[in-house]
Amino acid sequence: MIQNIQLKNQKVSIKNIINFNMNNTWLFFAPRGNKTSRENFLATLESGYPINDVKQYLSEEELTLFKEKESLYIWGNQEAKAGSWNKMNVGDYVAFCAKGEFVYVGKCVLKKQSAELARQLWGNVPNKDVTWEYTFFLDEIRPISIPLSVITELANYKKNMVVQGFMPINELGMSNIHKFYGGLTSFFDAYSSGLQTKDFIALEDVSKKETTDAQDLERVDQIFNKGNADIILKEFEQRLSTEQPSIIESKVRRIKRNQTIVKSMKEKHKNKCQICGFTFKKKDGNYYSEVAHIIPIETLQVGVDTPSNLVVMCPNHHKMHDLGNLEIISKTDYKINGVTKPLMTPLFD
Repeated sequence: MIQNIQLKNQKVSIKNIINFNMNNTWLFFAPRGNKTSRENFLATLESGYPINDVKQYLSEEELTLFKEKESLYIWGNQEAKAGSWNKMNVGDYVAFCAKGEFVYVGKCVLKKQSAELARQLWGNVPNKDVTWEYTFFLDEIRPISIPLSVITELANYKKNMVVQGFMPINELGMSNIHKFYGGLTSFFDAYSSGLQTKDFIALEDVSKKETTDAQDLERVDQIFNKGNADIILKEFEQRLSTEQPSIIESKVRRIKRNQTIVKSMKEKHKNKCQICGFTFKKKDGNYYSEVAHIIPIETLQVGVDTPSNLVVMCPNHHKMHDLGNLEIISKTDYKINGVTKPLMTPLFD
């Protein structure tokens, strides 16, 4: 049921339906249930697809949309769903359904019909000489957990409704989302399994501060305590993946670190060194650790100050990493003085 809202046999006035026609931001559904769609999802949506591998299929104008991005999030449809694809506009949202639940959502930022691009990404449809050439590119990817039953109730679909192909939600469903949730963003927030929009803004605000106070750190704690820290970190990294580290001008020119991520990484690993497991208690009763960048932050590369490029260390191993012969070589291993050894805990994935 939809959070104490009874929608059974509900009628929406013609006036309300007209207010939410196809010219407004809309919600579309895509299936992610069978083996092929799961494989395609992993290839181009779960972690993104390297932009360098698809640049040749995009125009100069299209590439300007993805300036400074290293990975793109892409999906596509076969010709049979071209009608629904044509109805979608840039700015609309697409939610992916798997096993009776919508698990991911993203915002459309570009549509492109290209068989060549689709074959580069996914090849051909199994046993057919066709591909998913009606492609679209997504941004603001986030994990959600919306039961299919919520959608069927909002849109008054049959209870045994199945998302069998790319399709828009009906006008009744769209109207009810606005009526009961205030819009798509707040609707997704209500069923978010990761980072809510207001919390992302709060974390970003803390991250941009030159110094943080106790109130800032308490807010970070509250956000991470509300859900799965790994999911929140992953979503925060995705949303920051196009940002370069900030530079603060003072008497000495220095690079500002993302303190939100540093603090959350320390908490995730309980301040224990991922190389040796060591930590120690400070005089104030808190445990101590440091966080190192695998690719140095001084490079100012896009994504350098995100969880997947960070490792929690004790002071000794941090200095060995910076000045000695300690090198992180994979998500699970490091090399010290030429000898490969396993990390105590793997890097953030």
